[in-house]
Amino acid sequence: MSVSIIEKIIPADNPNRPGGNYQKSYITIHETGNRDAGADAAAHANYLYNGANGETGYHYTVDDHEIYHHIPDNEKAWHAGDGGNGTGNLHSIGVELCVNAGGDFEQTKKNAAWLAAKLMRDNGIPLSNVVQHNHWSGKNCPQTIRESGTWDAFLAMCQAEYDGGQPAPAPSGDAYTVQAGDCLSAIGQKLGMDWRDIAAINGITEPYTIYAGQVLMLSGGQPEPAPQPVTGYKVGDHVVFSTCYRSSTAPIEEHLTASQMLRSHGVITRIAEGTRNPYLLDNGLCWVNSGDIRGLYPG
Repeated sequence: MSVSIIEKIIPADNPNRPGGNYQKSYITIHETGNRDAGADAAAHANYLYNGANGETGYHYTVDDHEIYHHIPDNEKAWHAGDGGNGTGNLHSIGVELCVNAGGDFEQTKKNAAWLAAKLMRDNGIPLSNVVQHNHWSGKNCPQTIRESGTWDAFLAMCQAEYDGGQPAPAPSGDAYTVQAGDCLSAIGQKLGMDWRDIAAINGITEPYTIYAGQVLMLSGGQPEPAPQPVTGYKVGDHVVFSTCYRSSTAPIEEHLTASQMLRSHGVITRIAEGTRNPYLLDNGLCWVNSGDIRGLYPG
């Protein structure tokens, strides 16, 4: 199992990204508590990126089809409720599970278990240090898991994912091949590099999206282009998107968020094969690529 991790790192000067460099020894599981329709990982990523009133920050949001990464794993985040120098805020990685209406919470838990196992491997964190938000502050969080009595079952899923996971292959020379589930900060940690340097070498800009199979250069040179995910989307499909573009060839740095558009869904009316953003929506609303599409519109 692997889940797409989308990097949308909170700007360094935002109050909800306090920074620092701390060894991580815990993983803290939360639930967003937002049960509104559409309150998925992408929506929370936009909220955090835009400041979240300067009060909230955590490392990952998970929903039933993707994961967003907001703060580099080594940095502190205001998520545990145990104070500015609390172990939870400084030394744990905060993972929020979406509970939005219309989402598949059972799949969200599976995706979160996969992420927790990956973080355990990447940081040498034992299962015993995968804890609830309640552990740090006494808050009834993760509420759904706690009130349904499924915490032990969730930990069992984490262990199963950990036991079944395979470590990524070692980098070859000055290049690294992206594995399923990789994100830039985790790659940087594995290689002993600053993930921002890797992004700069390879011309990767916000929202820092990478794909399995992409070859990243580690010390200059020309990176291979990222292969786009293959999907079965076709003309006539009504899809929901999180990011879009003004043209079929626009680079990632020219992306627009769904909140900047008239709406976050549209019907595919043309497919421009071989382009970066091959799907034209509604005869001119915008262009999207496979990685931007979050699924079919339910309406």
